[in-house]
Amino acid sequence: MPNKHNILRRTLKDLDVSRAEDKQRVFDMLGGGVLNDLSVRMVVDGDIEEDSPVEQFVKELKERSSLHYYAAGA
Repeated sequence: MPNKHNILRRTLKDLDVSRAEDKQRVFDMLGGGVLNDLSVRMVVDGDIEEDSPVEQFVKELKERSSLHYYAAGA
């Protein structure tokens, strides 16, 4: 059973972070669109491939002061 607080996985199932439109959907949701920069915990489960769109996206997310980053298993 998925964690009931796992909003991105449950809400944005077809997220493709190599597409600017999809990344913007996340930024809009985290910002004024839905969560109004509410403090959110971001957990990354598993390794992220270096120089990948996912690595770049996580770097951009880490720049947001409302996100608190945790690497699962660290």
